[in-house]
Amino acid sequence: MKNDPIDKIDAILEQRVDFETRTIFINGGIDDKVARKFQAALKVLERTVPPAGKEDGITVYLNSPGGEEGAGFAMYDAIRNCELWVTIIGTGNVMSMATLILQAADSRLLTPTARLLIHNGSYGGFGETTQQNQIMDYAKEMKAVCRLYSQLIAERSGLPLKKILDWSRGDKFFSAEESLEYGLVDSIIPYKKKEYHR
Repeated sequence: MKNDPIDKIDAILEQRVDFETRTIFINGGIDDKVARKFQAALKVLERTVPPAGKEDGITVYLNSPGGEEGAGFAMYDAIRNCELWVTIIGTGNVMSMATLILQAADSRLLTPTARLLIHNGSYGGFGETTQQNQIMDYAKEMKAVCRLYSQLIAERSGLPLKKILDWSRGDKFFSAEESLEYGLVDSIIPYKKKEYHR
């Protein structure tokens, strides 16, 4: 059946994009494939006329443990270059590169139980044949990437760069309330239901 709600849900889950509501869903690790699809979805939604009554903007639901630096920076740049207002709603875990992606949004929201993580990330090992100068070049590049990551978060949150750099030396976790307090998000979305129904 063409209008079967289950088929519609399957299509949304498969594509990770709901064109009717101008919503993108990111669940899982950030890699080049996710970044490529995300960039394409942003561009298509940017050029699509919104449905009547829908504000001219894009909503992204983000639940991710983070992932590859290059893919994360590509997604950050795509959001910053999007002509439409982009709202990101962090749910579950918004960790590492996902925290940076959240900072790119025009409006940064969290659900009450969401958690953020700032850190330098982890890097792959070196093969036995890796030359010392290659290791030094790699270390220099990773230091530059970590500084850029921290600098972009500091710019958006308004926090001093030194504080972000200090936090990123280890794993610094934030509850939704702490994220709001430190300026890492703009607000926490309250639950629609205030009480449990019994």
